[in-house]
Amino acid sequence: SSNGRAGSRNYTDGELDILLDIVEALLPTGELEWESVAAEYNKIISAKFPTMSRRMVRDCDSLRNKFKGLRNIRKPTGDPTCPPTVVRAKRIQKAIESRQGVIDF
Repeated sequence: SSNGRAGSRNYTDGELDILLDIVEALLPTGELEWESVAAEYNKIISAKFPTMSRRMVRDCDSLRNKFKGLRNIRKPTGDPTCPPTVVRAKRIQKAIESRQGVIDF
């Protein structure tokens, strides 16, 4: 694997959709909220893929890094070749930043 961790797998489109659904719902801004993202993600994965769920469990850091990787891809969201998951991650990031602005007040 590219990050050198034994047993880590690439995310499927379905897994990315689950991750983005949760991040969009929770708009995590800190460690505890990312722990909630991981707990919810793994709960959904276990329910959807009961026979494979042990191989599919992701930790908080893996999920946060995947989201950051998507949102940091350098393609304009109006570019027709920009993947929908990247467009969505960038939109969710704007919502997180708006929420942080409110929290900071």
